[in-house]
Amino acid sequence: MRQEQLAAIRQKCIEANPTIKDDTLCTPECRVHRRPIRLADILLAAARNSVLEGWQYMVDVCGDFYALPDGNNPQLKAHWNLRADNLEDQSDETIAFIHSLLV
Repeated sequence: MRQEQLAAIRQKCIEANPTIKDDTLCTPECRVHRRPIRLADILLAAARNSVLEGWQYMVDVCGDFYALPDGNNPQLKAHWNLRADNLEDQSDETIAFIHSLLV
């Protein structure tokens, strides 16, 4: 399930920023590694998601995602580990939340 969620999130981020697909890294052994999905990619994809229209979300400087259902009273939904700014390094709960936002 986690791998399917990661793939779906990655696809939404590529749709929001098509340069991600072409942004690969090659090691000296010629193994190709895809560029990690960062918090900025998630935010760009969320901004393009019409499903979120009418909803208010915010991310604070600590990486906490909040929902503001009525514009007030923020509800903590997930935490992005800023020290590991890579989607694949985030917790299962954070990936599930981002998946629910984007897909």
